[in-house]
Amino acid sequence: METTKAKYKFRAECIKDVLAFRKEAFGKHKNLTVNFDDELPDVTVTMASSEDPKHIEDIMAGLENCHVMLETLNTEANYTGERKRTL
Repeated sequence: METTKAKYKFRAECIKDVLAFRKEAFGKHKNLTVNFDDELPDVTVTMASSEDPKHIEDIMAGLENCHVMLETLNTEANYTGERKRTL
């Protein structure tokens, strides 16, 4: 039986942050599509995952200086790239 995967999208300040996320996710998200900005070090990432969104957020929250990923994570359909500010 195949597990349904949701598509997510997020922004990161640099590729180093994405690699840290991938490593911490224990390779579950190996199939990340990374789009590089021509003028900024920012990257945009698209991925499919069967993980609960809260689990993905918990991984991102545990990474040092990776708040942009956490603040921009959304489903691909609802992604805007805008940061959700948290207090």
